[in-house]
Amino acid sequence: AILCELVSQNLRINDTKPLVVAALTSNVGMNELHEILQNQTTPLTEKQKELLYKHPIRSTQWLKDIGIDDKILLEMVLQHHERYDGSGYPRELKKDAILQEAITIGLADSYAAMVSSRSYRKSMMSISALRECLLNRENQFDEKLSLLLIKELGIYPPGTFVKLVNGETAMITSRSKKDSMQPMASSFMGPRGALFANPLRRDCSQKEYAIKEVCGLDGDIKLNLHALLGYS
Repeated sequence: AILCELVSQNLRINDTKPLVVAALTSNVGMNELHEILQNQTTPLTEKQKELLYKHPIRSTQWLKDIGIDDKILLEMVLQHHERYDGSGYPRELKKDAILQEAITIGLADSYAAMVSSRSYRKSMMSISALRECLLNRENQFDEKLSLLLIKELGIYPPGTFVKLVNGETAMITSRSKKDSMQPMASSFMGPRGALFANPLRRDCSQKEYAIKEVCGLDGDIKLNLHALLGYS
């Protein structure tokens, strides 16, 4: 929903509320399946595949059942897994037959899934996920939307772990309005691997704190996100 809101700011949509509501509720029709798949390491069963392909219909019906009658909102939910090349579901719609808002939800949903870990795979680094969205911009997603997502998130979206040129390990905490290559970060680990007692704010536009590379994070390291983000 947050990703959709960010992208929609560039789409001249007067009222973004239906889009955000659709993004928040588009997968409600497979809530129970989500809980199972989160920890499942085996391939989907035929029954699970059927539930997966039908969840846009189930989500739409659920919204109708609780009194939602906004036809455009309902169509966004129904179409959020349709793809430009007709490879989507449940109706295999193509290009102009798909609402731009539905494609926006599908793009945000795909990106969010790629950067989220599962029991059967590690999360993809944000820069790799954005590259994947861009590679699929012609066949599955609108090219303009893919580029807008990259523009809004930047090369180093908040939450990305990076190595700085001074050897520190940091987490990106906010984007820069001037240059997506030079965000703000919080360093939490020194060059020799020692954790700092308190995060150190770093402006990546400064030469000594420039980003060297994107990195992963050891799962055994426990971070205080409130402190990293400056909330405590």
